[in-house]
Amino acid sequence: MSGVGTVNPRLERERQWASWALGRWASFPVNQEPRPLVLVGPAANPEEGFRSGPAKLAFLHGCVEPAVALPPGLLDVLGAGETRRARSGQRHDRGTLLITGATKDHAALATDRGRRSLPAWRLTGPDLVGPLWVLGPAIAATRWTPPEDGPPPPFQGAPHRADRATLGDDGRTLRFVFIGGAPGYIEYPAVEVIDGHQAVVLLPVEHDTGPPGLRARSGSWREVTVTLNRPLGHRVLVDLDATPVMVQAPEGR
Repeated sequence: MSGVGTVNPRLERERQWASWALGRWASFPVNQEPRPLVLVGPAANPEEGFRSGPAKLAFLHGCVEPAVALPPGLLDVLGAGETRRARSGQRHDRGTLLITGATKDHAALATDRGRRSLPAWRLTGPDLVGPLWVLGPAIAATRWTPPEDGPPPPFQGAPHRADRATLGDDGRTLRFVFIGGAPGYIEYPAVEVIDGHQAVVLLPVEHDTGPPGLRARSGSWREVTVTLNRPLGHRVLVDLDATPVMVQAPEGR
């Protein structure tokens, strides 16, 4: 672990978040071959959005009505139907999102190892501006997500500040992009590496360099470079809220 000697409440709080996030990935089968699919984001992606607010709400609440035949399991991947709504306790009484076209295709979806072309279905409908891409049921069955019955987070909220990372040729050096303090006010001279067998969390350690007065604490894209204690391998880089972070491998790998 690398970092600075100064201990501050913010860093201690982030360490607790990091410990919780690693625990959410403790059962990830890191040695499984082939490696399980880890998506960065949902398995259903509306490429250009919706034509109305009610249509978007219908999608978010799983109220999807197919007017064409869909393959078995696709609605489950989409997160639609009574089972999903009953589990989440969500209610939606403003109609449904109508699907009038379905074509088997491929889509470039974000994974924790970069964007990959994966088998997907291209769904269309009158309330969709562009296609709604849904990961194919067979490949969706190979994805891995943390179990739903995990322990509660240590604090209120859901801290999400990581954007992406690039892995160096040595398999250990990461260039990490995240949302942090504004340059001129906050610098990041060190990074703590919170290691786990299945996952890794990075904690950029901030140093206040600005003049006295109001601080711009967040909202700027920042970048740090850190060398892991051991190669990343098949482990997952995760954020403080336990969501996976996209790691782009070097070109040619």
